[in-house]
Amino acid sequence: MKKSTLLDLATRLRQYKSVLDVSFIETNSDAHRIFNTLFPKQVYKAGYMLSDLAEEMNVFEPVLEDVLKSFGDDSTPLWRKLTLAIASESGENSVNSSHTIWNNIIERKEAGIRPNFIRIARGLTKIENELLWACFLGHPPITKNKFLTFIIQQQLELDDYKDASDVLSNLLKDGKTHREILKMAMQDKNFYTYSKQKWYESNRDLSRRTFKRWIREQFYTFESKKYQILPKNGITRMKCLNFEERIWIELDDDDKILDVIYFNKPQLTLENRLKKLSKEQEHLKFNHLRDVEDIENFQSLLKYDPEYKDGVIRFPNTNKYNPIEYGGEILVKQSHLYDFRLNRVRKQDGNIILELEGLDGIDFFSVGEITTDRLTDKTIIWDAVKRQMIIENQEDCIIPDSICIVISVSVLSFSEETLPQMIDGYFMSVQYDKGIQEVIQIVDLMA
Repeated sequence: MKKSTLLDLATRLRQYKSVLDVSFIETNSDAHRIFNTLFPKQVYKAGYMLSDLAEEMNVFEPVLEDVLKSFGDDSTPLWRKLTLAIASESGENSVNSSHTIWNNIIERKEAGIRPNFIRIARGLTKIENELLWACFLGHPPITKNKFLTFIIQQQLELDDYKDASDVLSNLLKDGKTHREILKMAMQDKNFYTYSKQKWYESNRDLSRRTFKRWIREQFYTFESKKYQILPKNGITRMKCLNFEERIWIELDDDDKILDVIYFNKPQLTLENRLKKLSKEQEHLKFNHLRDVEDIENFQSLLKYDPEYKDGVIRFPNTNKYNPIEYGGEILVKQSHLYDFRLNRVRKQDGNIILELEGLDGIDFFSVGEITTDRLTDKTIIWDAVKRQMIIENQEDCIIPDSICIVISVSVLSFSEETLPQMIDGYFMSVQYDKGIQEVIQIVDLMA
């Protein structure tokens, strides 16, 4: 490995939090050298290293243990103390070729020659030493799965980390080792095709797909959207309906079929898959697809649901089935309900606009406003206001601070400002049995 590559890797891993840029890894040989550096085949035990280092320094082990006490405290593990101690011998510039380090130490050890830890450390910078010895002792700053996921994400040019993680998961389920997957990602020109199509060519059990959290921005058009209402907590399970023909079904908690997967017909869309099964086995129960026709219909879906009041709304991916893709979007109805204080009601163009507030400690702050033109909504809201006060101006009614009318609102997203503001909100109900102590706090919104 080039010295600059090692230093680059160490620097990037030091900065690593949730995303690791692996764009500097361009060749298969570089990828494998880095992988071998991070995850050596033979891990050194900290106890052995303590003994070897004491011998190299020509001191007794208890003496070295006393020295190591200055590197950390009683809770600091031995491997960490050893790493910090050796890193204290670092040089100013990187001069060692790191890929020879492991073999140098292991070969010398097997030949009965004590390793030269300090000499190696002095040929590396502090940041390189902290990385190399932690890996050598079996404590790399990143897991094999995460490292390979970043490699796959780069090689397949995927925008979503989760998609790359799903590819890796499926390859591991197919019995591929981490080293084999790394080689495939860096060398195999058919890797993309393999990862996208292999599911129906192999004899595998299907697990239920993951769903993205529903966000409002995904619904610029409603005409083409389909949805299913899942009962209870939205839990689903996979079941093999026919082992010989390799037909799998996905069931909801009421044992209704949400999806069917034909291994021999991978090109079928969701609607075609369900139609095919319903014709073949008419006795089966289905959780049928429904249409989201427009924004008004969707608003009704959130608020008025005679089947499952606290259910889950699922917007499935209606394309041909692919187990490494998201199954669609999902919206848990109960998770987007918030209780706010009604601060003002005003009329505008036949609608009524509700100004709402949350709490910041004991002080109120505005969270924005929502509009409704539903006659039933207007009746309920004005009735709630009339119960608490005399309405002097129906065109613009401001609620005194001494009165707390709690309104339950469905909010699909908030701004990321210091005081969060509603981006999408729908009136749900008046909470007559709740007071100021139930109004949501800003800390809960920000969490």
